[in-house]
Amino acid sequence: MEKILWNKFGHKGILNYDQFLILCKQIELCNKINGATAEIGVYEGFTSRLIFHLLQKSHYCYDTFDGKIGRAHV
Repeated sequence: MEKILWNKFGHKGILNYDQFLILCKQIELCNKINGATAEIGVYEGFTSRLIFHLLQKSHYCYDTFDGKIGRAHV
């Protein structure tokens, strides 16, 4: 199954295969936790798509689109 996930998600990210497998295992551990997940600093959404695919529960993505987290510009 890991090769299928790698072909679908991994080769587009910045991780090598071993790092990708570690990330998948860490995400799967989150299945034991109730509630939604969130990613802060989404960039192109690689990790968020993988998280949603593996967990199949609500997942929220937050990004400033300029690389900075701080006070909102009003």
